[in-house]
Amino acid sequence: MEVVTFDFGEVCLGTLENDDTTVEAKGIVTLIPKTILRLVQQASGHLGGLAKLPLGYVTVVTADGLDLSDGDYRAIASIDGLRTVDFDNTSISHDQVRLFCRQGIVAMYLGSESVGDDAMAHIASVESLLLLKLSGSSVTDGGFAALRGHQSIEELQLQPSEVTSASADVIASLPSLTTLHMDGADDHVLRAMARPSTTWLHLREGTFGPGGIEALARCSALENLGLFRSQLTIDAQRALGDL
Repeated sequence: MEVVTFDFGEVCLGTLENDDTTVEAKGIVTLIPKTILRLVQQASGHLGGLAKLPLGYVTVVTADGLDLSDGDYRAIASIDGLRTVDFDNTSISHDQVRLFCRQGIVAMYLGSESVGDDAMAHIASVESLLLLKLSGSSVTDGGFAALRGHQSIEELQLQPSEVTSASADVIASLPSLTTLHMDGADDHVLRAMARPSTTWLHLREGTFGPGGIEALARCSALENLGLFRSQLTIDAQRALGDL
């Protein structure tokens, strides 16, 4: 394994790890990609040199909680091989989100209050998108509707968010969705996810009856079910025991 450290000025941008035998074009965080660039920054204004670095193997940029300028976002967006972006807890505008809404992006972590409904049409246009995190964003059911019928999304992280069980029909319309993290779900959400391909359900603070729980019997590939701090009727508890 070749390990290269890049330094820009006095700021260490991170390390680039490359194993040519295991690099995959579909480098998504949850699949633990072999090629990762993790940005470590104490102050803004140091990322402008990214475009000048030999970053052909970089697939993941993490900028969680960093104070980035518009120039920083544009420098990150200029990386040709970019596949995953993590802008959790980072102030990012609608126009800056749009910089990353392009084919080839497979995962977007947008857990920021600055991400709202106006960004969703652009996000929905990314046909290659497999994972979308909107936890902590300002996206509502109205904006979430832009994802209706998206063919590729496999994982949604909506915990916590302003997206509610009123979006169950949108969730049901996502044919590739296998993993859902969501707060305040109900039987409509369980029925929306009641499909053989569902593998992971983390539904916190929901309210469930027997109908929704019984629908889970159709989830033949289910590996993990979490109903944290949720309310289940007596009949729902019995149905859960029968799964």
